[in-house]
Amino acid sequence: SLRVWSIHLRKCMRRIKLDGSSRAIAWSPDGSFLALGFGGSNGDMTVTSKDGAYMILRADNLEVLQEDRKAKQDISDLKFSQCGRYLIVGSIDGKIYVHSIEKAYMLSASSDKLADDIVWFDVSKNGDLIQAGTPSGEIALFETQTCKRLSNMLAYKDVEFSTMNKP
Repeated sequence: SLRVWSIHLRKCMRRIKLDGSSRAIAWSPDGSFLALGFGGSNGDMTVTSKDGAYMILRADNLEVLQEDRKAKQDISDLKFSQCGRYLIVGSIDGKIYVHSIEKAYMLSASSDKLADDIVWFDVSKNGDLIQAGTPSGEIALFETQTCKRLSNMLAYKDVEFSTMNKP
């Protein structure tokens, strides 16, 4: 289930039952929406129909607004860009998926597959770049709008990211 708690009141304010395991969650920059990424076994390692799906909910009432599945395997991370234009989804299928919020979360770009799972990613403050990492230590830099991989990472060394998961 998904539960939204009030820290001040110390009680659950809203909850819904989910029909799959979720391992990633993100709040939109303005706090109006929640994004959930699905995947992960319930201990028995079986693949479910929700693995690789994402869901968008209204934060105030947990109404499901959008649900889709582009990834082939579990969602490992997802984030709204700080600029509010994108929902970016990372999957253990080794790909990044960029959805346009302005176009009703339509898939606008996806990356080529990396050699390993995507386990984390960060989005630049202006929303133009994504840096992603794998368990083997590979770090890749992508242009957000096209998901094109950028080869000269040193040229972007001064870019500020809204989160910093890079080890």
